[in-house]
Amino acid sequence: MRAFLAMLGIAIAGTASAQVQLQAPFRLQAPSMTLVGTWRSGNFAFTFYDNGTYIYVGAMGGAGMSTQSSEQGVYSLSGNQLTVQRQSGILRTSQNYQQQLAPQTTVYPVRFGNTPNGPAMEVTFPAGPQVFYRQ
Repeated sequence: MRAFLAMLGIAIAGTASAQVQLQAPFRLQAPSMTLVGTWRSGNFAFTFYDNGTYIYVGAMGGAGMSTQSSEQGVYSLSGNQLTVQRQSGILRTSQNYQQQLAPQTTVYPVRFGNTPNGPAMEVTFPAGPQVFYRQ
């Protein structure tokens, strides 16, 4: 738990990133190895490890209330689908609310490409696509 709460520093330090169209998608030579590392989008970040585990952190809010989220689990990439299996997670707000997140498996459509900001991964969440940049 401490390890991925410490990762919140990565998410909180980020700035909002503009939507950038992916250019000329590149092919992944070894998908699990290509994902290894940290991918950031504003105040949200995925960190993928070569042992198949991941950490996802995020922060949002304003002056009245802020929310921080973190989770950890295992992942796999098959074609254009990223599967994350959350093993544990937590939501915290500045109003002293805290909720443990139950294990859950989610499959996200993804695409990869090059942008003026470097390699990018577009993850399509239920609310729409979000572009993460390799750090």
